[in-house]
Amino acid sequence: RLIREFSEVYQFSFAGEETVDGSPAWVVTAVPRPDYQPHSMEARLLKCLQGRLWISKSDYQWVKIEADAIDDFSFGVFLFKLRKGMHVYLEQARINNEIWLPRLVRATLNLRLGWHTERLDLETTYSNYRKFKVDATVLPAPN
Repeated sequence: RLIREFSEVYQFSFAGEETVDGSPAWVVTAVPRPDYQPHSMEARLLKCLQGRLWISKSDYQWVKIEADAIDDFSFGVFLFKLRKGMHVYLEQARINNEIWLPRLVRATLNLRLGWHTERLDLETTYSNYRKFKVDATVLPAPN
């Protein structure tokens, strides 16, 4: 459902080509459609964001995403509010030439939770992925 809403909320446009970690990628901008009326909380949040996506030319997987809040997002009257100006940056890396996994998540948030207002700068780095091999034997169930 979220993927379908993603394609309904945004107007996508080609913004060029760049090299990301030595691999060619397309750059696509995503801007909320002004006439779209959200039908879920997730779509309301998406409508408050705009950004850019870098998509790998070799396997069509997203490599980077940058998004900015262009409007406030509220949940409940006093419960939760993300303020305009929030910035989110995500990176993925192809591991063992097999799978895409997160490499970096960085966010700057201005939010209100209840009556408490907070500015948060978050960064999470993922690394040292390892592939494990295991042997398994299927045995008959004991009587």
